[in-house]
Amino acid sequence: MKRLLRFGLTGGLATAVHLGVALALVSGAGWALWPANVIAYLSALLVSYFGHALWVFGQRPLAGNFMRYLLVNSVSLLIISALSWLAEHFSLDHRLAVVLIATSVPLSSYVLHSRYTFAPGARQ
Repeated sequence: MKRLLRFGLTGGLATAVHLGVALALVSGAGWALWPANVIAYLSALLVSYFGHALWVFGQRPLAGNFMRYLLVNSVSLLIISALSWLAEHFSLDHRLAVVLIATSVPLSSYVLHSRYTFAPGARQ
């Protein structure tokens, strides 16, 4: 349970980093929204990866687990896209769909990261 809490806190920190970087670049530096969000996303991705590797799963950041991390995040994006499409297709209320996606995707991401990305004995 402690690891799941740390996973959530790390995700929250990464979200805060994304928000802070994007707002600073757009509001403070006058950047356009698209490049600001790309930089913000990459910043948050690094915070998330290093936080998960070191603090949540107690592993050294290495190329192997970083590539698996990127793969799991890509799978999560596909899950988000599929769930969004299904919600629209079946006319599910958008508020309920967002809540379901925002809770199920982090949980599935946690399972994939713990059993694949940072699994004990996984190739580094």
